Amino acid sequence: MPAIRSQHHLQAHQRDDDGDGEKELPEPPTSIIRVAPARLVDDVDEEIFLLYTLNAKSEHDGGLGYVNHSRDKIYIAIDGFTWTSASSDRNLTGKLIVPIYQYVTSLRSTKGDTGSVVWRSTVELAIRFHQDVLFDLPHLKNATVLELGAGTGALPAMVASLAKTWLATDQEQLLPLMRKNLNNCDNVKSAPLDWFDFLHPPSSHSAQLRKKHILDHFASQQAPPDVIICCDCIYNPGLFDALIATLNVFTQPQHTVVLVSCEMRSDQSLADFLTKWNESDPCWRIVSLEDRFKKGFVALAAWKV
Repeated sequence: MPAIRSQHHLQAHQRDDDGDGEKELPEPPTSIIRVAPARLVDDVDEEIFLLYTLNAKSEHDGGLGYVNHSRDKIYIAIDGFTWTSASSDRNLTGKLIVPIYQYVTSLRSTKGDTGSVVWRSTVELAIRFHQDVLFDLPHLKNATVLELGAGTGALPAMVASLAKTWLATDQEQLLPLMRKNLNNCDNVKSAPLDWFDFLHPPSSHSAQLRKKHILDHFASQQAPPDVIICCDCIYNPGLFDALIATLNVFTQPQHTVVLVSCEMRSDQSLADFLTKWNESDPCWRIVSLEDRFKKGFVALAAWKV
């Protein structure tokens, strides 16, 4: 990241905050997403500089980002903008207390298996759902949501009741754990979805069949999802192309809104992802949502025109 040369980006951002030369935000296709305040991501270097200058977490607040890596069952309590976790709900207080099953052995023993535990970014995103700072909740109540990389299913376990229908997807081997956590969520469905099925499919016909199989899980068959959620999926550069290919397949222009959120780790990885995403289709409009998360987390909204 060219931090030295990017000092003018910070100065320009400060001028924009004063109202001079402010970039006009693109209009989202629906009012389901709360866009403002936000920045249009049209210069990846500038966006990365601003994120890691204005929004980076303190050095002592580090770690890999999981909530608990020693227990196979935890309880998460959310109260306003704060949350706590414990191995028992005995002493927890909060407006929402949710039990979540994990498989911590898989995290330790299987390389790349990050979906078997709950991550901080998932809880932080759940809080923003309930606090009505990302989505217009009355609109969301009538919306279909497709979640990519759902892992344990912790996010829909905490927020899916706010949507009409929520389809949680991930690798086949994660579905038993996911379904265990979603057993009591009546409006949530789960399905296997491998992003690589859409990166280099054997034929366009096979890709369309896979897409149809996923969309058939929604009550209104073949209708595109209103919202696509990707929470903390931006960590392995080897998956970026496949994830972006999947986003391109399921995002209906002038309809679907995508929300990507993650904990801020490698600036280079995030820059690479944003560059690939922007370049994958000129129809994408990507904005960086400001003032929604505490330092150390980022949220991006996107749609196609």
